[in-house]
Amino acid sequence: MNLTSEQVKDLCQAHCYRVIEQMNHDDLISYAVQMMYMSFEKNPGDGDIDVEMLVSDIYVAEDEDDDSVYEFVSGTVGEEIAEQVINYQF
Repeated sequence: MNLTSEQVKDLCQAHCYRVIEQMNHDDLISYAVQMMYMSFEKNPGDGDIDVEMLVSDIYVAEDEDDDSVYEFVSGTVGEEIAEQVINYQF
């Protein structure tokens, strides 16, 4: 098969758009969560999460507000872990 890199890019993008466009809302959310989850893996597919990258992203999502980060993390994994996250130095 002799496709140029531009043709491969166009074909891949068109396919992805078509598949995603056909998804219903719940499937789209599930797919987005799965893809985002995998983006935090050190080696995709191995389940080994890059915790530093995850915590950094949580801070960004919470506008770098320590109280918001604490509330989110403590609500998910408990207060002790939330304190460790807040006190963690990157």
